[in-house]
Amino acid sequence: MIQNIVFDIGNVLVTFDPAHYYQQLFQSASASICNRVFSSTAWRRYDDGLLSLQEVIAALTNAHPSLQNEIKLVCTDWFALMKPIDEMLQFRNACRTKGYGIYIISNLSEDSYHYLQAHYRLFDDLDGRILSFEEKFGKPDPRMYQFLYQRYHLEPSTCLFLDDRKANIQAAITTGMHGIHVQTIKQAIKEAREIIC
Repeated sequence: MIQNIVFDIGNVLVTFDPAHYYQQLFQSASASICNRVFSSTAWRRYDDGLLSLQEVIAALTNAHPSLQNEIKLVCTDWFALMKPIDEMLQFRNACRTKGYGIYIISNLSEDSYHYLQAHYRLFDDLDGRILSFEEKFGKPDPRMYQFLYQRYHLEPSTCLFLDDRKANIQAAITTGMHGIHVQTIKQAIKEAREIIC
């Protein structure tokens, strides 16, 4: 029986679509530029708390000198990508009201954590969290899920995890948790309600 709902953040609780956000500015090059930033090893290390944002900018501008201006702009403006997804937050609040435990597992930089907490109080009223910048590694590493169970004394089979990346869901299921691959917000909430109701 599901007793705990575990949420990812990007594209689950808040929006995160860089290529769309920067399309008007970068036009057809938006996807390529954003991929070089957000899919880079440097960015992953930033999320894992191993590099500062300035170190990310230095690494990326050294690797792509012809894109220095674009990279600097993206790396200083990207916080605005993250806007609350009201429908999912309402679902989270409804689950809390019904007595479900509420948790977050996310690959998230420390800067993002402070931004989201300061602007949206995203981490208020949680029962627990596992964040990559605090652990120094991220999903889909199975330890992210094992730490959730161990620290908060949860049985994996009582947890339902919502994440927009299939690899993260598959890793969670391997550890014994239930999972929903969030492809659209409406689809994910519908599936979740079918499982928990």
